[in-house]
Amino acid sequence: MREDEILHYFSTIILSGEVGYAKPEKEIFKIALNSLGLRDASKVMHVGDFLGADVTGAQNAGLVPILYDPMGFHPGENVITIKKLSEIFRYLM
Repeated sequence: MREDEILHYFSTIILSGEVGYAKPEKEIFKIALNSLGLRDASKVMHVGDFLGADVTGAQNAGLVPILYDPMGFHPGENVITIKKLSEIFRYLM
């Protein structure tokens, strides 16, 4: 996030080791939503680089999953896929 110069866009970062839950558990996503004061998970994006933990976890929690796949290892997956983190901006509107 620092390399892509986007860290300043994030006000909260949730780490599984600090909260006691890990992806794909719904609880870690709920903790993130609550910490941000967000109630409608369907309007929240989760960007991650693992299909099982990130995409499945976000889907199970009702969030919009975005797969970060810079090497193109997962072509044809039925999920929004980006190769550079800065590409998330096209989905923010």
